Amino acid sequence: MKTGVLLEKHDKLRQSLDRWFGSVRTRYAALMVCGRGCIQCCHGLFDISLPDAFRLAEGYGTLSEELQVAIANRASAIQHRICQNEVELKAPFFLHTLSQERIDWLIYRMPRIRCPLLDEQDSCLLYDYRPIACRLEGVPMVDTRDGLFGDWCELNFKEGVFPETARDLSLDYYEIQAIELEATGNLSEVLLASRQEEATVFVPSVIAAFGSFWKSRVKD
Repeated sequence: MKTGVLLEKHDKLRQSLDRWFGSVRTRYAALMVCGRGCIQCCHGLFDISLPDAFRLAEGYGTLSEELQVAIANRASAIQHRICQNEVELKAPFFLHTLSQERIDWLIYRMPRIRCPLLDEQDSCLLYDYRPIACRLEGVPMVDTRDGLFGDWCELNFKEGVFPETARDLSLDYYEIQAIELEATGNLSEVLLASRQEEATVFVPSVIAAFGSFWKSRVKD
């Protein structure tokens, strides 16, 4: 089955989240600085799902050779540091073989890593291909069932989230997770030859393994 079919529901989720974020950004413009050009959340390691990694690699493949080389140099330097801290991690650097505690430890060890996708002007070179985590980052996370949870960017909603605002910010995060897990499982059967619903990878790792793993697969 073609990857486009496997990722159809996940792609629609990304599009719907973009529309939702746009509506929140418009309605609460006075309370938010979050948006294209802000890089407050573009530092540090974080893992992304297999479908997000696939789309990111796909976008990377559309860039000019010059931009690819510049990004690859930055990503490889970061990946070298990751592998120094986790010597058992081998290309293509998927994290499902590690415990969540070990992943959290790696993230803690490298807190201020600048995303290799940022150029010298602090613009994301793959903004249209960015992962779901990037599309949601900055806005207070309010689940339709569980309510407000987690922290959010200190530059947004500085006075907190009031009940009427929470209704506008609410998303069904259980449904989002279910779509991600299903898409990850389906795609992993094709890319990894086994079903791995929690296959994740760090953003720099996608670029570092592009030539050896992703390049041939995103062209299929």
